[in-house]
Amino acid sequence: MKNTLLTLLLVFSYSIFADEVDPQIDEYNQKLNNYLRNHHDTNIQLSAYLQSRKNANYDNLKLILSNVIHLDSDKYSISLADNICHSYDELTDWCHNKDIHQIRYQVDPKNLNSYLSELDELESDRDKTALLEKASNMSNYSDYFMFYYVLEKAKQIDVFNLQNKKSYEDYLEVVNSSSIELLDKTQKDVDKSYLFINEYAIDDIELELSKNNSIIMAIGIEMATAMPSFRALSNNCKKIESANHCLIIAEIQIHSKTLIDQLLGSAIKIMALKSLNKDESIVNKAELQKQRFSESHTCYMNTKDIYLAMSLSQYFNIQYINDILEYGEFNAIKKLALKIHQIQLDNGLVTDFDPNDCES
Repeated sequence: MKNTLLTLLLVFSYSIFADEVDPQIDEYNQKLNNYLRNHHDTNIQLSAYLQSRKNANYDNLKLILSNVIHLDSDKYSISLADNICHSYDELTDWCHNKDIHQIRYQVDPKNLNSYLSELDELESDRDKTALLEKASNMSNYSDYFMFYYVLEKAKQIDVFNLQNKKSYEDYLEVVNSSSIELLDKTQKDVDKSYLFINEYAIDDIELELSKNNSIIMAIGIEMATAMPSFRALSNNCKKIESANHCLIIAEIQIHSKTLIDQLLGSAIKIMALKSLNKDESIVNKAELQKQRFSESHTCYMNTKDIYLAMSLSQYFNIQYINDILEYGEFNAIKKLALKIHQIQLDNGLVTDFDPNDCES
């Protein structure tokens, strides 16, 4: 059931990425992307170019980037620019001539992710170690701004839909037919507990998807943003000459708000400690901390109906997105798991699993 519901939700959010789609959906997607690419908000423009490379206007894109790659840029805009510079191979050298790395370092010097795209490009071990040293000295947080601009993107998609009612209605008709077909196939398998998750009844999902399409589309665009090159970081932190720098970097990641950062930071910490031949008790302590964090996350994810709840919350519950931004992914999932469990208890649903025990 959870996989089918996720598929249902992805019918919406990932229709914008499919290579072969229904002509009406394709028409809507192209119109929407063109609208966003020509929006007055630079962040909206860059996000649209990250979402799709189809029919990219490179002259226009270079003009947008030229207005972003400067010292007065904001952290989010420069991160989008850096992302595009290294997602579009045709623009990478051009961006290097614009000093994208050096400018991002100055705009957002304390963000670990500011240093990762260049780390992926360096060839000599000496240069890589020097950059890791710089990152460890300068950084005190790690953020790649997932969900940062979702609500603003959703507002602009709403504006587009109002201005293009016929195209939007044709799009919804096609998508809703797919959704209804999926619902009809799975309705008999729905557990009563789904009725109480975030107060959304299963019968209303199709309606709610239509009403909240702008947020779903915005999250889909956000998911198109490539994550930093964590592989380069992981590979270089295996080397003894980088180990001390990587210990500092690992702690920054462990205290970040993203699960990927936290899990990778825990692994890098262990690698660095082993490279430095630290006492076995210190290594064991780090391994135990990593294991406890991973097990706690897995435990909360074992809460009954958590996958459906996360999907519904992500698309329909603004508070869940705000919880991720303010408290981080792990704490948002924890809060949601505890809420679901309490709702199930309040409605007399028997469960032999209690997420309150996950960190005991």
